[in-house]
Parts: sequence; C-alpha cells; structure tokens
Amino acid sequence: MTEAFAALLKPLIDRSGKSQKTITEEIGAAGGYVTHLLSGKINPGPEKATRLIEALGVPPEMQVRFLLEAAGYDEEAIRDALIAAGDTGILQEGDRIVLSKGPMGWKITNE
Repeated sequence: MTEAFAALLKPLIDRSGKSQKTITEEIGAAGGYVTHLLSGKINPGPEKATRLIEALGVPPEMQVRFLLEAAGYDEEAIRDALIAAGDTGILQEGDRIVLSKGPMGWKITNE
C-alpha cells in the first residue's frame, strides 16, 4: 500500500513548490524521510501524516483519503473490511466509498 501513498504524495509535493528538505524540516523528520516516502519504502504515522497535510496544504476534501493512504489503507481494503464485517448494505458494485467525520464520529457512505 505504500506505493499508493507515494503516488498520492508526489503531486502534492510538486504543487507545494517546496523542496523535500524543506518539507522534512517542517514536519520534524530526519533527513531523507520524504525520499523514503516517495520511494514507497515507508508510510508516515498519524502524527507525521497530519504534519504533512499542514506542510503541503492538502485540500480538505483530500485529507481523509490522505490519512487513510498514509495508514496503508486504500479503497479496496476498506471495501473488503466492510464486507468481511458484514456491512454490505452500503456497498454496490462500482460504488465509490466516501468517508466523512461528523459529530458522532466517522461515517462511511457511498456515492
């Protein structure tokens, strides 16, 4: 799943116009950290992912996906987990999963 995160991260870095070194410093990571992220060798933990969101200016509509990808989850894994848990009522073939945070916690729906 780290390749999926790297693919999501690269255009965000490009769009930010910041160097990998600057981003690494802004998120408080060791040298070469962003290089390892982009190579797909590692995923950031929640704290570093949150700092990356801030440093890169990740748009609000991408932040949930960014955090899930950073944790190593992708849409297919989320779908499989829901099906395994018996929650197939919201899933139809070809549906896109939407995650949103409300006053009662995370909500998973489809489009």
